[in-house]
Amino acid sequence: MNRFITRTAAVAMALAVALGASACAGGKPSKDEFRNALKSAPQVGQMTGEQKDQFNKLADCIADKSYDKLSPEGLKKLIELAKKATVDPSNSEDLSEADQKALGEAALECIPGQG
Repeated sequence: MNRFITRTAAVAMALAVALGASACAGGKPSKDEFRNALKSAPQVGQMTGEQKDQFNKLADCIADKSYDKLSPEGLKKLIELAKKATVDPSNSEDLSEADQKALGEAALECIPGQG
């Protein structure tokens, strides 16, 4: 089970910090749009049963804990990344320090045994 949680957390963090996509125009995306983007990433489609349920709970938690702290630009980048399933942590500099901190703190709170 710990191995499963570690893998799930790694996927969630990769989605959260890996950037490289351009932001869309407009205001701040809704929390539901952010949550749904995390849950509908192509990697999630390969999960089944308990693994998918655990990932969805983790995505809900990360969305709930980080949304109010994330900038509109950061949210847009993360949503676009989730849609493209582009995981490249080397591009995390595209996210502001404040957004990186908000995501990191949320992930630590949401991963069982970490927060």
